Amino acid sequence: MLGLSFALLGGLGTYLARNLNAEYAQIVTNQLPSLGLVRDVSKANSTGRRLLETAGNRLSAEELEVLKARIEKIRDENTARLARLDTLLDSPESMRLSQRLREDRRVYHELADAFLARLSQGVDAEERMEWRTRIAEMDTKYVEAQDRLADYCELSATVRGDELSRSSRLLMWFFTVIAVWPLVLATAVFLWGFASTLILFARGRENL
Repeated sequence: MLGLSFALLGGLGTYLARNLNAEYAQIVTNQLPSLGLVRDVSKANSTGRRLLETAGNRLSAEELEVLKARIEKIRDENTARLARLDTLLDSPESMRLSQRLREDRRVYHELADAFLARLSQGVDAEERMEWRTRIAEMDTKYVEAQDRLADYCELSATVRGDELSRSSRLLMWFFTVIAVWPLVLATAVFLWGFASTLILFARGRENL
Protein backbone atom coordinates (compact mmCIF):
# COMPACT_ATOMS: atom_id res chain seq x y z
CA MET A 1 0.00 0.00 0.00
CA LEU A 2 2.69 2.44 1.04
CA GLY A 3 4.90 1.44 -1.88
CA LEU A 4 2.05 1.88 -4.35
CA SER A 5 1.21 5.28 -2.91
CA PHE A 6 4.81 6.41 -3.25
CA ALA A 7 4.93 5.13 -6.83
CA LEU A 8 1.76 6.96 -7.83
CA LEU A 9 2.68 10.22 -6.14
CA GLY A 10 6.24 10.04 -7.39
CA GLY A 11 5.08 9.43 -10.96
CA LEU A 12 2.68 12.35 -10.78
CA GLY A 13 5.37 14.59 -9.28
CA THR A 14 7.76 13.68 -12.09
CA TYR A 15 5.11 14.47 -14.69
CA LEU A 16 4.43 17.87 -13.14
CA ALA A 17 8.15 18.62 -12.87
CA ARG A 18 8.64 17.87 -16.56
CA ASN A 19 5.75 20.16 -17.50
CA LEU A 20 7.20 22.85 -15.27
CA ASN A 21 10.59 22.59 -16.96
CA ALA A 22 8.94 22.73 -20.38
CA GLU A 23 7.04 25.89 -19.48
CA TYR A 24 10.16 27.49 -18.06
CA ALA A 25 12.16 26.58 -21.17
CA GLN A 26 9.44 28.09 -23.36
CA ILE A 27 9.74 31.43 -21.58
CA VAL A 28 13.54 31.45 -21.53
CA THR A 29 14.12 30.25 -25.08
CA ASN A 30 11.19 31.87 -26.90
CA GLN A 31 9.22 34.59 -25.17
CA LEU A 32 11.97 36.65 -23.57
CA PRO A 33 14.35 36.47 -26.58
CA SER A 34 11.45 37.46 -28.87
CA LEU A 35 10.77 40.54 -26.80
CA GLY A 36 14.46 41.43 -26.76
CA LEU A 37 14.76 41.09 -30.52
CA VAL A 38 11.80 43.37 -31.19
CA ARG A 39 13.22 45.98 -28.81
CA ASP A 40 16.59 45.76 -30.59
CA VAL A 41 14.85 46.28 -33.94
CA SER A 42 13.19 49.39 -32.50
CA LYS A 43 16.47 50.82 -31.21
CA ALA A 44 18.24 50.25 -34.52
CA ASN A 45 15.35 51.76 -36.43
CA SER A 46 15.54 54.90 -34.27
CA THR A 47 19.22 55.23 -35.15
CA GLY A 48 18.42 54.97 -38.85
CA ARG A 49 15.66 57.51 -38.54
CA ARG A 50 18.02 60.00 -36.91
CA LEU A 51 20.49 59.55 -39.76
CA LEU A 52 17.79 60.49 -42.26
CA GLU A 53 16.70 63.49 -40.22
CA THR A 54 20.21 64.92 -40.01
CA ALA A 55 20.85 64.63 -43.75
CA GLY A 56 21.35 68.03 -45.37
CA ASN A 57 19.42 69.45 -48.30
CA ARG A 58 22.12 68.34 -50.68
CA LEU A 59 24.75 65.64 -50.25
CA SER A 60 27.87 65.01 -52.26
CA ALA A 61 28.18 61.62 -53.91
CA GLU A 62 30.68 60.57 -51.27
CA GLU A 63 28.54 61.76 -48.36
CA LEU A 64 25.50 60.05 -49.81
CA GLU A 65 27.36 56.73 -50.15
CA VAL A 66 28.52 56.93 -46.55
CA LEU A 67 24.97 57.63 -45.38
CA LYS A 68 23.55 54.80 -47.47
CA ALA A 69 26.18 52.39 -46.14
CA ARG A 70 25.36 53.24 -42.53
CA ILE A 71 21.63 52.84 -43.13
CA GLU A 72 22.16 49.60 -45.04
CA LYS A 73 24.18 48.19 -42.16
CA ILE A 74 21.32 48.94 -39.77
CA ARG A 75 18.85 47.31 -42.13
CA ASP A 76 20.97 44.19 -42.50
CA GLU A 77 21.25 43.85 -38.74
CA ASN A 78 17.49 44.18 -38.35
CA THR A 79 16.88 41.70 -41.16
CA ALA A 80 18.97 39.17 -39.24
CA ARG A 81 17.05 39.93 -36.05
CA LEU A 82 13.70 39.45 -37.77
CA ALA A 83 14.87 36.17 -39.30
CA ARG A 84 15.81 34.99 -35.83
CA LEU A 85 12.48 36.24 -34.50
CA ASP A 86 10.56 34.13 -37.00
CA THR A 87 12.10 30.98 -35.52
CA LEU A 88 10.83 31.92 -32.06
CA LEU A 89 7.27 33.03 -32.71
CA ASP A 90 4.87 30.19 -31.95
CA SER A 91 1.34 31.50 -32.34
CA PRO A 92 -0.81 32.68 -35.28
CA GLU A 93 -1.28 36.09 -33.68
CA SER A 94 2.43 36.69 -33.16
CA MET A 95 3.15 35.68 -36.75
CA ARG A 96 0.39 37.98 -38.00
CA LEU A 97 1.87 40.89 -36.06
CA SER A 98 5.31 40.05 -37.42
CA GLN A 99 3.99 40.09 -40.98
CA ARG A 100 2.36 43.48 -40.38
CA LEU A 101 5.66 44.81 -39.05
CA ARG A 102 7.50 43.54 -42.13
CA GLU A 103 5.04 45.18 -44.49
CA ASP A 104 5.29 48.56 -42.73
CA ARG A 105 9.07 48.18 -42.72
CA ARG A 106 9.13 47.57 -46.47
CA VAL A 107 7.05 50.67 -47.21
CA TYR A 108 9.17 52.76 -44.82
CA HIS A 109 12.37 51.64 -46.51
CA GLU A 110 11.00 52.40 -49.97
CA LEU A 111 10.09 55.91 -48.86
CA ALA A 112 13.51 56.44 -47.25
CA ASP A 113 15.27 55.22 -50.40
CA ALA A 114 13.22 57.62 -52.53
CA PHE A 115 14.23 60.46 -50.20
CA LEU A 116 17.91 59.55 -50.49
CA ALA A 117 17.61 59.50 -54.27
CA ARG A 118 16.17 63.02 -54.21
CA LEU A 119 18.96 64.20 -51.92
CA SER A 120 21.50 63.20 -54.54
CA GLN A 121 19.80 65.63 -56.93
CA GLY A 122 19.47 68.40 -54.35
CA VAL A 123 16.28 69.56 -52.65
CA ASP A 124 15.28 72.87 -51.13
CA ALA A 125 14.28 73.30 -47.50
CA GLU A 126 10.54 73.11 -48.25
CA GLU A 127 10.77 69.85 -50.19
CA ARG A 128 13.07 68.38 -47.56
CA MET A 129 10.48 69.20 -44.89
CA GLU A 130 7.78 67.51 -46.96
CA TRP A 131 9.89 64.38 -47.24
CA ARG A 132 10.65 64.40 -43.53
CA THR A 133 6.93 64.67 -42.76
CA ARG A 134 6.08 61.72 -44.99
CA ILE A 135 8.91 59.64 -43.56
CA ALA A 136 7.87 60.51 -40.01
CA GLU A 137 4.29 59.44 -40.67
CA MET A 138 5.39 56.11 -42.11
CA ASP A 139 7.93 55.60 -39.38
CA THR A 140 5.17 56.10 -36.82
CA LYS A 141 3.22 53.23 -38.37
CA TYR A 142 6.34 51.09 -38.40
CA VAL A 143 7.08 51.85 -34.75
CA GLU A 144 3.48 51.09 -33.79
CA ALA A 145 3.84 47.69 -35.47
CA GLN A 146 7.01 47.10 -33.46
CA ASP A 147 5.27 48.08 -30.24
CA ARG A 148 2.27 45.83 -30.91
CA LEU A 149 4.51 42.82 -31.45
CA ALA A 150 6.67 43.68 -28.42
CA ASP A 151 3.57 44.09 -26.24
CA TYR A 152 2.24 40.74 -27.43
CA CYS A 153 5.54 39.00 -26.66
CA GLU A 154 5.65 40.61 -23.23
CA LEU A 155 2.05 39.60 -22.50
CA SER A 156 2.75 36.03 -23.60
CA ALA A 157 5.76 35.86 -21.30
CA THR A 158 3.65 37.20 -18.42
CA VAL A 159 0.84 34.73 -19.01
CA ARG A 160 3.22 31.81 -19.23
CA GLY A 161 5.02 33.07 -16.15
CA ASP A 162 1.73 32.99 -14.23
CA GLU A 163 1.11 29.47 -15.48
CA LEU A 164 4.59 28.53 -14.32
CA SER A 165 3.87 29.94 -10.85
CA ARG A 166 0.66 27.91 -10.61
CA SER A 167 2.45 24.79 -11.73
CA SER A 168 5.19 25.41 -9.17
CA ARG A 169 2.65 25.71 -6.37
CA LEU A 170 0.93 22.52 -7.49
CA LEU A 171 4.25 20.70 -7.66
CA MET A 172 5.19 21.85 -4.16
CA TRP A 173 1.82 20.66 -2.90
CA PHE A 174 2.39 17.19 -4.29
CA PHE A 175 5.92 17.05 -2.90
CA THR A 176 4.47 18.03 0.48
CA VAL A 177 1.95 15.18 0.20
CA ILE A 178 4.75 12.77 -0.63
CA ALA A 179 6.73 13.95 2.38
CA VAL A 180 3.81 13.90 4.83
CA TRP A 181 2.05 10.77 3.57
CA PRO A 182 4.28 8.26 5.46
CA LEU A 183 3.74 10.21 8.68
CA VAL A 184 -0.01 10.23 8.13
CA LEU A 185 -0.01 6.52 7.38
CA ALA A 186 2.20 5.71 10.36
CA THR A 187 -0.07 7.77 12.62
CA ALA A 188 -3.13 5.99 11.28
CA VAL A 189 -1.52 2.57 11.85
CA PHE A 190 -0.52 3.58 15.38
CA LEU A 191 -4.00 4.82 16.22
CA TRP A 192 -5.55 1.70 14.71
CA GLY A 193 -3.22 -0.50 16.73
CA PHE A 194 -3.82 1.51 19.89
CA ALA A 195 -7.57 1.38 19.42
CA SER A 196 -7.42 -2.36 18.74
CA THR A 197 -5.39 -2.91 21.88
CA LEU A 198 -7.91 -0.96 23.97
CA ILE A 199 -10.78 -2.97 22.50
CA LEU A 200 -9.06 -6.28 23.19
CA PHE A 201 -8.19 -5.11 26.69
CA ALA A 202 -11.81 -4.12 27.36
CA ARG A 203 -13.12 -7.44 26.05
CA GLY A 204 -10.62 -9.29 28.21
CA ARG A 205 -11.82 -7.51 31.32
CA GLU A 206 -15.43 -8.36 30.45
CA ASN A 207 -14.55 -12.07 30.30
CA LEU A 208 -12.97 -12.05 33.77
